[in-house]
Amino acid sequence: MACNTEQKTVEVVDSTTVGASKTETNPKIDTVSKVFTMEGNFSAEGNEGKAFYHKSILQKIEITFYGETGKAFYTYQFKKDKIEVVQQRYQYATDFTQVKTDDDVKKIAEINYSTDLNGKVIGVSSKDADLDTFYELKKSVPFHLK
Repeated sequence: MACNTEQKTVEVVDSTTVGASKTETNPKIDTVSKVFTMEGNFSAEGNEGKAFYHKSILQKIEITFYGETGKAFYTYQFKKDKIEVVQQRYQYATDFTQVKTDDDVKKIAEINYSTDLNGKVIGVSSKDADLDTFYELKKSVPFHLK
């Protein structure tokens, strides 16, 4: 899905509160999500992503890339010293404008791997791992909110 030939940027579109948790001693909301899109040659029909923070620390990124014949859904789960990545690819059973239900979409591939916080694959490497997308996300999506 990612391509190295074009400059890419990430734009934060909206900030919303999700799964707000409050405590009696601290009434502040401590879970926030930021909605973003990635500019550049990532997918034919666009993309949308969401970064989830708990106590201002990045916990998870979910991003969907839309194409004419299918879509890809990436999840980055941030742990203390590594990132667990799941990259799923789906194919539409019909033209993407005609997709109405989950039955119109079929999963065709799933790649699971872990990286360190810099994006270097830990353990068994997958030749199909899309590391370029993470490198672009890392440049623009903050790991810590201020």
